[in-house]
Amino acid sequence: MTHAAGQQRPDVKAARIRWRQGQPLLDSQRLVFIDGTALNTKMAGFCGRAHSYPSAMCCQPTHGHWQRTTFIPALRAESIAAPFVIKGAINTEVFTA
Repeated sequence: MTHAAGQQRPDVKAARIRWRQGQPLLDSQRLVFIDGTALNTKMAGFCGRAHSYPSAMCCQPTHGHWQRTTFIPALRAESIAAPFVIKGAINTEVFTA
């Protein structure tokens, strides 16, 4: 298994230990997770899997707008807060907003 090389630095290792030790003290009712998902107007997968040769192949429609819509909610323990839908992909400006 691979992981970020920075995890081996002493300062990062100490911070990760402090984070793990502090987790039981977190109030789960106050935690908010930001998540995102997107779809495009084609609604067709870009890749496939096959158990053996030949590999998975299919045809996709060539018409459509290829527009992306992104949905970003804030997830709380009991509800979804501040759902945000944008036309296009997420970027730093959108995430900050």
